[in-house]
Amino acid sequence: MEIKNVIKWLKIVLCIIVLIVLSLCIIRLFSIIYHVLKLEFNYTYTWDSPIYWAVGRGYLNGITPYNGLFETKPPGIFLISAFSLLLTNDVLIGNIINGICLIFMVIVPVIFSIIYYKNEKIPIRILILFLSLVIGSSIMFFTSLRSGKYQVESYGSGFASLYLLVIVLINTKKVKWYSFSIILSGFFAMLSIMMKEPFLLIIIASSLLFIESFEDLGYKLFLPLVYGGIMGVIVMLVTNSLIPYCSIYLKHMLFSHVSTHGPLVNRIFKFDKIISDLHNYNTYFHDLIFGLIVFYLIYNLCKLVKLEKIRFLKRFIVLFNFAKFAVAIILVIISVALGGQFYNHHYAFASPFYLALGLFFIKKIKDFSYVYLRYAILSFAALLCILNILFYSPAVISFPSDVLNYNKDIREQAHYVDMVLDELGVDQYLQLGFNQVNKFYGLTRHSPLGPVFFQDPNNFKDENSWFVKEFIKQLDKAEVIIIDKKYGYNVKVINTYTRLYIESNFTLTEPKEIQDIDVPESFSIRYQIMFRIPQN
Repeated sequence: MEIKNVIKWLKIVLCIIVLIVLSLCIIRLFSIIYHVLKLEFNYTYTWDSPIYWAVGRGYLNGITPYNGLFETKPPGIFLISAFSLLLTNDVLIGNIINGICLIFMVIVPVIFSIIYYKNEKIPIRILILFLSLVIGSSIMFFTSLRSGKYQVESYGSGFASLYLLVIVLINTKKVKWYSFSIILSGFFAMLSIMMKEPFLLIIIASSLLFIESFEDLGYKLFLPLVYGGIMGVIVMLVTNSLIPYCSIYLKHMLFSHVSTHGPLVNRIFKFDKIISDLHNYNTYFHDLIFGLIVFYLIYNLCKLVKLEKIRFLKRFIVLFNFAKFAVAIILVIISVALGGQFYNHHYAFASPFYLALGLFFIKKIKDFSYVYLRYAILSFAALLCILNILFYSPAVISFPSDVLNYNKDIREQAHYVDMVLDELGVDQYLQLGFNQVNKFYGLTRHSPLGPVFFQDPNNFKDENSWFVKEFIKQLDKAEVIIIDKKYGYNVKVINTYTRLYIESNFTLTEPKEIQDIDVPESFSIRYQIMFRIPQN
C-alpha cells in the first residue's frame, strides 16, 4: 500500500513538474511571438519592398505590371500593395497581412491537432497541442527571420499553410470534385503561387507526404491546382496582367533570369546548403526538422515491415512513399535554388514543407498503438521543441531602431517629388538606380517611368535586349530624372550613351515653378534631380 502511495505521489509530482516546464515554455513562446508580430505589424521592409509598392501604385494609376512597371514577381504582392494604398494611401495594411500570414503558420498545426485528437485522452491532447504550437511557432520564427518584413516568401508560406490544413483534413471517400473544401484548397494554392511561382513546387512537395492513393492525388493535389489555376487566370484577366505576364514576364524568367547564375541543373542537388542554413539559424531547429524527416522515414519503414506478409501491391505503395519523399526533397531544393543566389529569403520557400513534416508527425503518431512507444516519441519531440524555444536568441527579433527614421525620410522624399511634378504638370519621373535600400519611389503618388523603373545591371548586358530598348524609350520620354547619388546607376552596355544623353538634354537648374519648394535635406544628400532642357 505504501509503495502504491509513493508511486501515486511520484506521478503527481512528475505531472506538476511537466506542467511547470510546459507553462514556462509557453510563456517564453508567446513572448517571442509577441516580439515577432510587433516587428511585422509595423513599417518594416527590405530592399525589394518599395518596388512592390511602386507597382501596386501603378495599378491605381492605370499602369499594368511588366509592360508598364517591370518586376520579377507575379501579381500577388502588387495587388496586396495596391489594396493597402487604395484603402489608406499607405502600405501598413500590407505589413499587417504579412504578419497574419505568419500567424497562419502557428495556428494551422494547432487547429489540426485539436480536430484530429478531439476524442483522445486529455494527457495526449495536451502534449500534442503543445507540440503543435511549438512546431508551428518555430517554423514561423524561421520564416520571419529568413523572410518577413514585406517579402513574398512569408506571404506565400502563410497561404500554403492554409492549403495544407485543408487537404490534410479532406476525406477523399466523402468529397466530390465540386466540394467546397477542394475549391478552398485551390484558392489558397492560388494565393501562395501568386506570391512567387516556386511555391507551386513546394505545394506539390508538401502534398506528396499526404497522398496515399489515386483519390488523394486527384482531390488533394490535381483538382486544387486546376481550380487555383483557373482563379489565378481570372484575377490576372481582371487586372489586365495576364498578357504581359505571359509575353514579357514568363519569357524573361524562363529564358534569362533562371540561368543568370548558371545552369539550374548545377544547383538542384545542393541539399547541403539547406542543411547548412538550418544549422546556422538554430542548431535545435535543425535537429527538430531532421527529427521530423527521420520520423517520416521510420514510420514508412515500420509500415513496410508490418506489411511483410501482405500482398505485394500494398508493400509497393509503401515503397513508393520513399520515392515520393525523394521527389519532394528535390522539389524543395529546386524551389530554393531557382533564384540562383541562395539569398537569406530564398530559404524561406522551404517553410511550408517543414510545416508539412510537422503535420505528418502530428497525424501519424496516432497510428502507434503501443502507448509507451507513443509517449516516448512524443517526449523526445517535446524535448527538442523545448530546447528550440529556450535557445532561440532574442537578438534575431529585436526591432531595428532606425527603421521608422528611414520610413520618415522616404515619405518626406516622396512628398517632395510629388510636389515638384504637380507644379511642373508632369505625370511621371525617371528614376536612375538599382533597388538599394530606402527608395522613395514606392510612396510617390506619381508612378516612375517604366517598365524599367529601376535598373538591374544583369538586364543590360546586350544592346538588343528588351530592357535596353525600353530604357532608351524612357530616356526620350522623361521630363524629370532623379539620380541616386549614393549608389549611382549601372546600365552596362549603354552607360556612355545614357551619360551623354543626360548631359546633352538635362540640367540641374530648377524651373522657376519649383524654386520656392524647400528641398528636404534627406533628398538633397541622397539624390540629384535634373530637368529636361526646353527646346527652342
